[in-house]
Amino acid sequence: MARLVVLWSALVVAAGCVADGASEVETASVEGAVIGGRRAVDDAGAGYLVRDGVVSCSASLVEPDLVLTAAHCVERQQAFAFGWGEVRDGRTVRVTARALHPRYVMPPKNGGVAFQGFDVALLRLERPVDEVAPLTVGPSPESGSVRAIGYGATSYVARDDGTGEAHGVGTDRRSAEGVIVGHNATELFVRFRPRSSTCYGDSGGPLLTADGTIAAVLSRFTELTRCRPRDRSLMGYVRVDTMAGFFREAKSCLSREAEASPAEDAGGASASEDTGGASASEASRVAEAADVATCLREEARGLCAPPRFSDRAFAGAVRADRADRGDLRSGATTFELADAAEHAVRIAPAEATTLAIASRGDARMLVRVDGEAEPLATHASRVELAGGRTYEVVVRSCNGAKQRVTLRWTPAAEGDASTAEGDASTAERDASASAERGAATAASP
Repeated sequence: MARLVVLWSALVVAAGCVADGASEVETASVEGAVIGGRRAVDDAGAGYLVRDGVVSCSASLVEPDLVLTAAHCVERQQAFAFGWGEVRDGRTVRVTARALHPRYVMPPKNGGVAFQGFDVALLRLERPVDEVAPLTVGPSPESGSVRAIGYGATSYVARDDGTGEAHGVGTDRRSAEGVIVGHNATELFVRFRPRSSTCYGDSGGPLLTADGTIAAVLSRFTELTRCRPRDRSLMGYVRVDTMAGFFREAKSCLSREAEASPAEDAGGASASEDTGGASASEASRVAEAADVATCLREEARGLCAPPRFSDRAFAGAVRADRADRGDLRSGATTFELADAAEHAVRIAPAEATTLAIASRGDARMLVRVDGEAEPLATHASRVELAGGRTYEVVVRSCNGAKQRVTLRWTPAAEGDASTAEGDASTAERDASASAERGAATAASP
């Protein structure tokens, strides 16, 4: 019987997902859960996430086959499962698809107390969970007493140098009481009572009101003290009442993905089979959860941040053809996409051309034939252009984050090979960046 593995990780200021890491680190870098507080015996729909076989974050069952958590808990393309009850029982169901709010921005790799605001995700499960009752999502009060539930560390030992260690990771489900002391358009800020706090590993866990409804989802620390109980930690939670549009569109996109990818034959082996701890081990070997990001970025869904300004007035023209100074059929242009901006260029290929975009952010292309209103492609990372026409290419970021972007064009005959090579290079860079973030970031508990 395989058992769930709980790793301690090197994270900085994130509210708490587990990344690959060492077994001993400073407190600010340790995955944890509710410190102090008491065991949570009610609200069984409050559960945990298993990522590639490792207990990583907290989460909530909100419909029999839908789970609510923080976006930073499921940002990377990996295998996930949702579990409930005692971790040692290994009762889990595989996650088949994930929907992250398209305006979520991962904190910078150097950590820091960063504003989040859209750190929320919905996950679709392989099968409905009938063993526990889902929690109800309700309005988010702007004051009053609340209660947090999460898995992970249950104690914190401080050192004289200001660091410390969190203990009891992933062993218990606990709750802690706090008070809402502030809010903005997308977040609630909760100060926990003396000698208790949420911490690393509670990310994605629910904040409950007196009637047991979910008011918010744990996202991040708001102070550099992080989760030391003696400091009465102040935590940032994403409000669920301002995410109604995202929930509606996410459910629609997840349903569309389910229709396109029917579930496996019920007779096959599955991570959802409740066979003790073996289900968690199975979760680490099954297919990665599908991502519905492209669906969520569709214009009609209205989830992307509209650009506040544009540099279209300064757009340059790129001629992808032969010129006196050499062969320009292949080439690239790199630029900085400013915060909440869009960037446009015109390209006039002499022959069929493949145009591809590379960025460590979420930048995509809107492409139209110059002078025509109807776009040829939207939210595209690669597009085929016909020769002899002029195209306007508008580069946009759905979440509005500043990022460096490269547009590369090649003759269509070479496009498949060069794009594949570029995609591999980009994937390698992204994997490296993601590993750096996992080892050195996370403005989230």
